Amino acid sequence: MRIKNILASGCSFTQDAIGGLPPTESIGGNSFREDPDYQCSVPKSWASFLAKQIDPDSFINCAAGSHGNHLVSKTIVDCLEKFNYQSDNTLVIFNVSDMARLDIETAYNTDNDNIHWTQAILDYSFLKPKSLQWRQHLLDTEVEQIEQQSVRSLKRLFEYLKDNEYPFVFVCMKDYTDMPLIQQYQDHLVPLPGNGMYEFCNSINRISKDDFHPDPLGHQAVAELAYNFIHEKYNPGE
Repeated sequence: MRIKNILASGCSFTQDAIGGLPPTESIGGNSFREDPDYQCSVPKSWASFLAKQIDPDSFINCAAGSHGNHLVSKTIVDCLEKFNYQSDNTLVIFNVSDMARLDIETAYNTDNDNIHWTQAILDYSFLKPKSLQWRQHLLDTEVEQIEQQSVRSLKRLFEYLKDNEYPFVFVCMKDYTDMPLIQQYQDHLVPLPGNGMYEFCNSINRISKDDFHPDPLGHQAVAELAYNFIHEKYNPGE
């Protein structure tokens, strides 16, 4: 498999400056290759470390901090539907976010500074978590409803990728391996010691000062394990 495109999404455990361009009539763009002075030229997430090492023609990252699995699922599926991503040259990577995070879609705007994609890529946004509008929705929504939506969204994503034969791998921000849905797609889950990014990075003392997210070397360690997993599973470039 020759990986020409990498499409990423997730929460803050994957978020990085989006950069790049999706493939259209052209091959797209990869900031690591084409613009060394761009803010995305220095990897800040495991996804970016991977993209720099694999060196695809196109790399975009739709991950958004503080968001959940509905955003993860929708951004990936919509990008795959909208742009010229082919199953024989595209790798999809993402992290499974917290199951209790509420995502509320809204018209495209720049109010949510956790979201970095342009309107040309996706013509919608999401309410910023903890904003007044978001809090009003949260008051009307039970935690069980949010978790159920999260599982439905992930199920749709997994099934879409499988049915359309897109190569994909994922990590979990925390250990969710007790979930039946995660177990069902275990062969696409990057095998991190501890099963979650937090657990793994904490075990190697690579958690940032916020005591929650991986630090840069933690992200790099995750990326190294993910690269080895991808190489074994899909033989990129061979």
